[in-house]
Amino acid sequence: MITLVARFIAALNANSRPGEVAAGFACGILLALIPFGNLLWFMLFAGFFLLKLNAGTLLFTAVLFKLFIGVLDPLVDSFGLSILTQPSLTPYFTTAMNTPVLPLMEFNNSLVTGGLALGLLLWLPLFHGGRVAVKFYRKGIRDKLASSKIVKTFEKVPWIRKLTTAIRKSTAIYQGWSL
Repeated sequence: MITLVARFIAALNANSRPGEVAAGFACGILLALIPFGNLLWFMLFAGFFLLKLNAGTLLFTAVLFKLFIGVLDPLVDSFGLSILTQPSLTPYFTTAMNTPVLPLMEFNNSLVTGGLALGLLLWLPLFHGGRVAVKFYRKGIRDKLASSKIVKTFEKVPWIRKLTTAIRKSTAIYQGWSL
């Protein structure tokens, strides 16, 4: 977990484009909304690594939000159920369930369908909000935070020291990449 946090902080501080960090954030939220263990989740997970986005941010966001996404399950479930019970979509879902591989994606599960639909609806606002947040952090907060007394005090704690060492290593790796 320390490595994921280090990669996320390194991505915020690295010279990578804010859009790559924001895309990793938005895709991580999408993965967190979809229940783990079906073909759709694995295909999205693998597909995201083919895109130009920040993998550290993707992994950190997916893991972090997966811990808390259970609170939204009733909302996601009812949203998915409303999609699955639409009469105009019944032929599509019937065809999908009768196609050899598509049942492994579990579209008939209201959490999967609701998570996918909600994640796709939220993706663009999360992406744009993430870009704005990264730019704001880099221009206004990063330098002040790094030189603050609180951060200097926390850096004396042993596990925080490990985290800052991991961040420095990750930042060096990110700066070596030509993204």
